[in-house]
Amino acid sequence: MDPDQWRRVNAMLQDALARPADERAAFLDQACRSRPDDRREVESLLSHHDEGSDFLERGPGELAAALMMLPSSALAVGRRLGPYTIIKELGRGGMGTVYLARDTRLDRLVALKVLSPEVSQDARQRERLKQEARASASVSHPGVAHVYALEETEDGIQYIASEYVAGRTLRQEIDEGPLTPELVVSTALGIAKAAAAAHDRGIAHRDLKPENVMRAEDGTVKVLDFGLARTPAAATEQAQGRLTVPGSMIGTPEYMSPEQLRGSEIGFATDVFSLGLMIHEMAVGAHPFGGSGPPPMLVRILEEKPNAVPPDVRAALPGLEAIVWRCLQKDPVQRYASMEELVADLDRIDLELPVEGVSRVTGSLEPTVSTRFRAPLPQSQWWWRFHQLAISLLYVGVAYPVWTVRAGPRPVYGVLFLALVAAAALATTMRLHLVFTSIVHPGRLASERHRSHVWIRLADWLMSLLLLVAAGVALVGERLWIGAVLATVAACGTVAFLLIEPATTDAAFPSEG
Repeated sequence: MDPDQWRRVNAMLQDALARPADERAAFLDQACRSRPDDRREVESLLSHHDEGSDFLERGPGELAAALMMLPSSALAVGRRLGPYTIIKELGRGGMGTVYLARDTRLDRLVALKVLSPEVSQDARQRERLKQEARASASVSHPGVAHVYALEETEDGIQYIASEYVAGRTLRQEIDEGPLTPELVVSTALGIAKAAAAAHDRGIAHRDLKPENVMRAEDGTVKVLDFGLARTPAAATEQAQGRLTVPGSMIGTPEYMSPEQLRGSEIGFATDVFSLGLMIHEMAVGAHPFGGSGPPPMLVRILEEKPNAVPPDVRAALPGLEAIVWRCLQKDPVQRYASMEELVADLDRIDLELPVEGVSRVTGSLEPTVSTRFRAPLPQSQWWWRFHQLAISLLYVGVAYPVWTVRAGPRPVYGVLFLALVAAAALATTMRLHLVFTSIVHPGRLASERHRSHVWIRLADWLMSLLLLVAAGVALVGERLWIGAVLATVAACGTVAFLLIEPATTDAAFPSEG
């Protein structure tokens, strides 16, 4: 299997696994219509997966038999596991079960993550649990759930005791619809700051997703589950082949970066990509690479642009697309260089004066605060600014050769000259206003560009027309070189606003394309 086929098959496999078993055949009919070889590979991998050892993918009979291997005292409500009394089950995952328990020594609630019997027999998974405990315990930040202890009973049951966060997962919130603008910003900041604290300790989370983020009852955002974190020690062990299989994927497919999907080396930039996915999903209520029909979502993550942010969300959160766009670059080098940079862009928020309108929080008519981002400035925006400044200088500079002509009836030529100066002043003023806004108030840039677009384009057309008329007047007066200059400027100006400016605009604001 060549690398391209492996990438396609791998992506379709993950997309098929995310669907119910009875829907996979129809999915493969559509996704592999023109590639029967790919379908055979995917079906073979699915067959092996169904026979695998993941206890969540196996039948209830085998699962029950496996659970019987675990002493009932670790499962039953009221039973003890070391110094902890089990209160209830909170959830299950690929590594085991999470319980709510009470620490009888300190009389506090804790969350116990207990390895399942099958997983506990796997040395690699046991090491991964230790890695999770070390990673979480080494990060001292209010946005990271605290780990209290890594324990093992005499019966060989291994578990983590950590902070119990009472609240709701981000997944539960998103399932109810897009978050309010204020919550999008505050939640993104909470996650980014927690991830930045981990990165400062040399730890990449590698599995950021809505299910691993909790909002506590007091509103605090908590990042959970560092089970796939890459610590400096884990990086050494990984290089020695003790924690991962070379070329394997680590994480949740829908929230993986392109380098994760390819099984390549991954680091801090992967967390930036995953957070970009989550920010879009919080604001819009849908995954940025979601959609019906082929290609599968994972192929979209690898090859396609993210879905555009709807106009109403763009208006409520100016600058959001620019932030998400930079996070979701395919090349890790083109993303934010660090979480601190992303935090800085999210932190630069203008709280405008209250504006009368419908509150997105309460749904009632009341003064609401408009949250505005100061959008990050991609390097390509430099060319857009340069274009605006260059055209402004050209329009101002062309007034002199037009004035030197002074041919024909004075009143007629005077009107021509004044009209040209007015058009130049209008176009130049509006363009310089946009450059100023992009630097000082970038959060308002989108609305200002929309408001001034018609006037700038009208002034551009008027300038071209008046320059051609002035060139004709110069030729009649036998001022050939001035006529040639004015005609050339008119032609270049027309090409600039019809061809060059759209190109620089698309480069600076790609998510609007």
